[in-house]
Amino acid sequence: MQLRVARLCLDCEELHADRRCPRCASASYAFLTNWLPCEERRLGRDRRSAANAANQVSAVVQSIVRWFRGDVDRPALATRRSDLIQPVLKHDEPGAHAAVPPPAEAQATEALRSAAATEEKGIASRAS
Repeated sequence: MQLRVARLCLDCEELHADRRCPRCASASYAFLTNWLPCEERRLGRDRRSAANAANQVSAVVQSIVRWFRGDVDRPALATRRSDLIQPVLKHDEPGAHAAVPPPAEAQATEALRSAAATEEKGIASRAS
């Protein structure tokens, strides 16, 4: 419903666009434009010239060319969660297990153990 033709029934407060209210069949109404001003759509229309439209098309084409050349900052590529999951081991094939690197947690645990062993040796050498 357009604001220019919307009417408010004064009896049942129903919004409608007909000459009579579809709810209570009353003929007493008030246009909504009495309270809500709306601009006339025909006034102030901006008529674009053909040259202005051609300039806009060429600007879009230039921005696309810059995009393909890499002259603009591109957003970071999004990765799927499945890209981060390690491949499943295939026990049927020989040597497949060796191709998979050990998990990061195991590497961190091994590093902590070796650091602790080194520290214990240093403490033991100082004590003697």
